[in-house]
Amino acid sequence: MHTHHRTWFPYILAGLTLLLALGIFTILSDSQRGLEPPKLLAPTTQEYQTNVQTICADFSLALDLEKTYESLLTLRVPVEYKDAHLALVLLFGQAVQSGNTDISLGLAQIKAQYTWLPEACDITP
Repeated sequence: MHTHHRTWFPYILAGLTLLLALGIFTILSDSQRGLEPPKLLAPTTQEYQTNVQTICADFSLALDLEKTYESLLTLRVPVEYKDAHLALVLLFGQAVQSGNTDISLGLAQIKAQYTWLPEACDITP
């Protein structure tokens, strides 16, 4: 004598498969709607110069190379100043690695190349 036990496994499996298919469909339809993250606008040249001036002023007060380097790394940069910003980041990055807080020589070279820096970044540690 053989008795049949009713099992819910096939129904559960079918339900989970349906949920998975519905989830995949939802994800694919959202990506095809063209949902793009908002575009970040670069700051104006005046905003950038003000930000650099603030960062440099903080450095001249505290002489905290690491904080200044991190602040420069997180700063958004207008296209016109990307080379100058890279030079500043490299200068502070090398100073962080060496532990040398006297960056006046390197800064003087950068100031000579980028004329707006003497106004925005007057560091005298």
